[in-house]
Amino acid sequence: MLKLLMGVALWAGALLSAPSQAAAVQDVLLYADDGYPPYSFSENGEASGFYALILRRAFSRMPNYRVTLQPMPWKRALKAVEQGDVMGMYPPYWHPTARPYMWPYSVPLFEESVALFCHPEHLNTQKSLHWPDSFAGLRIGVNTGYDLGGERYKALRQREAIHEINARSTELSLMMLAKGRSDCYLNDRLSTRLEIERFNHSQLDPALLKRTQQLLDVLTVSKQATYVGFTRRQRDRYPYLQDFLEQLNDQLLTMHGNGEIYQLAKDYVHHYTLCPSCNYLLREP
Repeated sequence: MLKLLMGVALWAGALLSAPSQAAAVQDVLLYADDGYPPYSFSENGEASGFYALILRRAFSRMPNYRVTLQPMPWKRALKAVEQGDVMGMYPPYWHPTARPYMWPYSVPLFEESVALFCHPEHLNTQKSLHWPDSFAGLRIGVNTGYDLGGERYKALRQREAIHEINARSTELSLMMLAKGRSDCYLNDRLSTRLEIERFNHSQLDPALLKRTQQLLDVLTVSKQATYVGFTRRQRDRYPYLQDFLEQLNDQLLTMHGNGEIYQLAKDYVHHYTLCPSCNYLLREP
């Protein structure tokens, strides 16, 4: 699937009509999700995380561009792209229909596994679990502004057969789960596991820590590639967008092809957890 999405992203870039820019160094601003560790978050006011690492590596090989990554709350970043106030942002999933103002997308940065984490008392272990119908009646935590769960989940949510509880970051969503304000949490598996791992080495209240440690990684809901998504609005403000996208795609394809991105993922997990044996966090249970 990742290869197919790479091909579609390259095709989208080729269709852009703006002329390619040769020339001097061009300043570019991209917004970064400020509350999605380990992938993308704000650290001392700077964009940090695994995706910033990938992109800065790619940008270092694009000498015609000087790129600033600015952390921004997710919903505010989406609104800026919708209005054309910023050229692009990361890391959206592929939602060209739900977000018609965002097009094109880069080559994928990485493929995430969206998983459901629940407290065991909310699970009927006597039956096979099927997403989302087996979880009707429960409160599902989802980070604010995230479009997860699929069409069937959205239909159940609209009928109020499932209730969605929102918080603006993985940390806050897990706190709501630990405090019993939600029953399950829908989010990227690696991000959630690493945040739980971080809690284990924090000064978290012992009762909340115990509740967090009891969470079960129940099932994989979907696999989603992440991208840099660009604005469709005010395109005349960004005449260099096509050339920028083509150069970025070239670098990302090279980094995928030579295994550099997967190696960066392993190194980042090691660095983030200070745990040399924690590469298992990249795998499904």
